[in-house]
Amino acid sequence: MQPIHVTLSQADNWTVFSVQNRGELIPASAMLHLFNPQVRYSNYAATEKGSTAGLGMGQFNASEIVTAHGGKIGVVSTPEQGTIFKVQIPIGQ
Repeated sequence: MQPIHVTLSQADNWTVFSVQNRGELIPASAMLHLFNPQVRYSNYAATEKGSTAGLGMGQFNASEIVTAHGGKIGVVSTPEQGTIFKVQIPIGQ
């Protein structure tokens, strides 16, 4: 088990919040659909079953909240960096 790194910073006119983990990488094929409410990442990974399975709405809901505040959200998932979700919200929002 690896630690999760959370950072909060300011860059130019943005507040930047990021979460990095070194768990299972997100495949490139899932990246295109990660924030789509009608497609679940677990449809690709098929790892969630039973009481641990969720609705798959977390990334979509996060994206909608960030967008409503004039921000943007993105993700990278590479062997070198692990998986990093990055949220940018304009300062003053």
